[in-house]
Amino acid sequence: MNTNDEIKVEPDWLLERLSSFDLEEIAGVGIRHEGLTDDEAEGMMSGALPVLQAHGKSFLSKAQPEDQLWFFSTPDDTWRNETGCAGFVILRDGEQAATWITLRS
Repeated sequence: MNTNDEIKVEPDWLLERLSSFDLEEIAGVGIRHEGLTDDEAEGMMSGALPVLQAHGKSFLSKAQPEDQLWFFSTPDDTWRNETGCAGFVILRDGEQAATWITLRS
């Protein structure tokens, strides 16, 4: 899980706007969109929680009060070509302010 800005998130990749900048909501949205079973999600969360919290806090520290937080995923063909990624993006005045890639193909 990288906290970075190395990818330009296109508007049509935005799948879900989150209602808050809360790590629990972020984790739930990521798990739902990444298609994990309850058992897989529980195992991932228990093993990855410290890393998730560290990266999440670093990512969220870049947010300002008027920003929007979105879950994104690249198009299906990028996943088939093993170039896909998904994660979260902070938008500020419609522009990408920060990106957190949580899954790569």
